[in-house]
Amino acid sequence: MASDTVLDPDIQPYVDVLREHGVDTIESCQGGPGHSSAGPYISFRGPVGEGLRVAGIALSLGWPITRILKEWAFFADDITPPVWVLKLRHPLPPVTKGRP
Repeated sequence: MASDTVLDPDIQPYVDVLREHGVDTIESCQGGPGHSSAGPYISFRGPVGEGLRVAGIALSLGWPITRILKEWAFFADDITPPVWVLKLRHPLPPVTKGRP
């Protein structure tokens, strides 16, 4: 889990909670003008059940989930290993910490 990276301030608390639950986060964005995505998202690694586990954590804490995806990217004519993506909706409410 990358922890030395500066994260967007609005998504940081969400990433922190997932990391506290042992989720291997790899990328995130709070979304909006000037950001890489229109909406907030958190990408993470994990096996088949990890997406459902993360969805369960997020739903139990009242997060505004819009979807959860598994994505494969292509770079230099090669496919990368898949990653999960948790997409959220604006506005991001304050985060409730702790275990669901």
